[in-house]
Amino acid sequence: MKYHCLISLIAALLLLGCSRETVEQVPVDFDATEQAFEDLVASIELLPLQGTPDSRMGYAPGLYTADGNWFLLQRDPMPEPDFRRYKLYRYDSEGHFLNAIGRKGERLDEIFDIQGIQFRDGHIVVFSLEPAGGGQKAITYDYEGNVLDARHYPFAGGQSLQLPDGILTYYGHGDRHGREGRLMLYSEEGLPRQAFLTERTAAMNFQPSADVLCPTEDGIVVLDTFSDTLWRYNAGQLKPFIAFDMGPYTIDDEFFATSDMREAAQRLFKGAYAMVNRYLDGGGSRLVELSVQTADRKRSWLYGHNDGSGWHWFRACAPYAGSFQLLAGRQACCLLEPEKDNYVIARITFSK
Repeated sequence: MKYHCLISLIAALLLLGCSRETVEQVPVDFDATEQAFEDLVASIELLPLQGTPDSRMGYAPGLYTADGNWFLLQRDPMPEPDFRRYKLYRYDSEGHFLNAIGRKGERLDEIFDIQGIQFRDGHIVVFSLEPAGGGQKAITYDYEGNVLDARHYPFAGGQSLQLPDGILTYYGHGDRHGREGRLMLYSEEGLPRQAFLTERTAAMNFQPSADVLCPTEDGIVVLDTFSDTLWRYNAGQLKPFIAFDMGPYTIDDEFFATSDMREAAQRLFKGAYAMVNRYLDGGGSRLVELSVQTADRKRSWLYGHNDGSGWHWFRACAPYAGSFQLLAGRQACCLLEPEKDNYVIARITFSK
């Protein structure tokens, strides 16, 4: 009987240990070079996107793909003065222009300033700021650009997603509205359901150049600005996912304790630091993009790629640095600056 109880206790402890999710600890190789990038690349295929008068290039676009289509998120064409992002452009798999999506304006079904997009149920949801600063509006389109639905979310933050259990929205650090957490889950009616990331904060906010809410097959990966840890949200739970060891580039606790926004900014930008700017996940591969500043204030991009065989670190040479947008298995897609009126998609196949 005693042996039976002991065996049951050991089994229970083993089950408890197996049920705990471990956080992946990843040391960052800041000494990685551009040669490491060349050693990782097996091939590069270039796909020019068709240039048309209706899809003139703007500044810092984003590239997405869904159902065999390419989608380019554009800003206002130069030299218009306000440079707000207000349109999506759809291309077929060969790069031929198909149609524009969205109309600029201040009505509920018009785009003012795109904060993010989401592909859901074969449609596109565009999250746009309200011009008066009253949250966001979510406009649902079909691929041809017809408006199917438009809703106002006065509670929404910098980036949002529509999920089966509600609206997930990220505010980031430096929020001045007394919200419980930097990440919040709301009902469709705007009632707060859950607050996440409530402990660590900073006086200043920061708008990354890539998505901070990243849908994957296993949930939503959350890039918490300034944090060396990526989080994963799934069905009402937020858990740490990957912790990157930034070594001497770690943002110190004094930055988070600084209450003055200008002092915090001066403290951060005058020295060495690194933060996660972009996370890509697809086909069993992962890619992370770090924004790095050295002690002498030189800035660069550093990348880590993992196809299941471990993390391989590299610095991308021009024109690929800062251009990674999509990942599918060992193939990554970069969006390169245009020649004349068309951007070029570079499909990079990694050797490992």
